[in-house]
Amino acid sequence: MKGKHSNFLIFAALFGLSFSLFGVGTTFSAGVDIQSLQEKAGENPRYSIDKNTQKLTFLCAAEGKLPLETGDLKTFTPQRVARKFFKVYGSYFGIRKSRKDLQMVEQKEESSGMVHIRYAQQHKGVKVFGGEIMVHLNSDYSVSSANGRLVPRVKVNIHPKISKGAAEKAARELWQSEFGTDDPQMQAIELAILNKGILENKKDERDYLVWKINLANRETFRHKTYFINARNGKLVYQRVDAISSLGKKNMK
Repeated sequence: MKGKHSNFLIFAALFGLSFSLFGVGTTFSAGVDIQSLQEKAGENPRYSIDKNTQKLTFLCAAEGKLPLETGDLKTFTPQRVARKFFKVYGSYFGIRKSRKDLQMVEQKEESSGMVHIRYAQQHKGVKVFGGEIMVHLNSDYSVSSANGRLVPRVKVNIHPKISKGAAEKAARELWQSEFGTDDPQMQAIELAILNKGILENKKDERDYLVWKINLANRETFRHKTYFINARNGKLVYQRVDAISSLGKKNMK
């Protein structure tokens, strides 16, 4: 168990360092009240701060347990413990109302008893692409650490003007203009909120309501995701995905 936990902490720290400022016992950082964080998390908590959003991306107590000021945690469910964590520490990550802003998407328990709960960010019921946070519990359900990156202060109209069909047509036209007669298959299409800053590691305060469209052709080993503006039908962002990520059942 100790080895797995140590490996996770190393990974999470590197994850944070890739786009963050890392600190142990620092007294000030713009955007994060480190003094109040230390008062809650204990002396010398380990943490990283996103240089663009000025919010935490990683938090771990020096003693391995983040204080929650509650009763016997074993009488709680893991998700209830995570909600307690968000109530105490959520604002440092940019969370305003966890019950509205976060949706639990996965819970895994190791043989050691550690539990990992992953939450996806949403805004008024619409998924915020790339926004996620994970809470990691010890076997006694105390919080070991948390890591993730969220889009703070999302502001966007969630009502699309462009239909799903019109967005798919726009994506297929983009595909055809790049690959010619190559005929792609639709993998998935969903309404989402996109902030390019979370993808490009830069400060970006503009949020877009988009249709996220996955097109692929296994025969030509091509797989792309298009983010079509749901207000005007224009391309906001696109990326190339690995063809290996496609399931056979999706290629029928």
